[in-house]
Amino acid sequence: MLLTIIHGLVSLGISAWFGYLFYTNLGPWYALIAIPLTVPIFYILYLLLLTILFLYAMLIKNKKAPENPSRFYLWLVRQNDFLLMSVLRVKIVMRGKELLPKGQRFLIVTNHRSNFDQMVMIKALKEKPMIYISKPDNFKMPIAGPFIKAAGFIPIDRENAAEGIKSIYKAIDLIKEDKASIAISPEGTRNKGEDILLPFHPGSFQAAVQSGCPIVIASLNGTAQIHKRAPWRKTKVYFNILRTLYPEDYANMSTVDIAKLSMNLITEKLNEEGLIL
Repeated sequence: MLLTIIHGLVSLGISAWFGYLFYTNLGPWYALIAIPLTVPIFYILYLLLLTILFLYAMLIKNKKAPENPSRFYLWLVRQNDFLLMSVLRVKIVMRGKELLPKGQRFLIVTNHRSNFDQMVMIKALKEKPMIYISKPDNFKMPIAGPFIKAAGFIPIDRENAAEGIKSIYKAIDLIKEDKASIAISPEGTRNKGEDILLPFHPGSFQAAVQSGCPIVIASLNGTAQIHKRAPWRKTKVYFNILRTLYPEDYANMSTVDIAKLSMNLITEKLNEEGLIL
């Protein structure tokens, strides 16, 4: 949020400076030309920021992943995410926020439609910073990769069972030790088809079951439109908290049962809203 405000103020300041130059050199009416310059200046400044972030990412790309989440890099990831959502003109409509657990760590599970899913969640859940379990390819991205690695995001290789288990146990430790809440997409990969959901991996729920934390079930709808519309058109994204399962709610359920319940709730909501592809 802070970076977005600063970015906007600097854009307005540069636009006002151009307005002053036009006013003093060409006349008062020419000063109005500076008003529409604010938007292109905003985007030009963001390109400059991306250049700075790219160079910074090059410096830290070989940095060892931290044992514990880094407050600084989590803050940096969130700040850039807020700004990126503004640049891409994404409006998030969030419902059910009151269902989020208060004062305790939790596991949140959602469907996975777009590479922007995590970014939308980061902004929507800004008061509850968390660690995301993500595919290894995301850690290889030129700018975002080094930063999410430095922040403490957890890569999970679903093709390698042993490594996948290590990732889940790391998530369990973070929850048990009250260091972070965890977010994961049980589909395991991005759903690019017309099916509402891909099958959920029951193992995705182990972090909650073995740590005894609440499971927040949520749906995302509209994120697949972001790359098609941005930045020329606004994109409305729906982020719904559907239900929170507390340990007593799932005490007698297997991870397969929890996966089925989660799938049913998300499918019902997406059908109700109409899946936005």
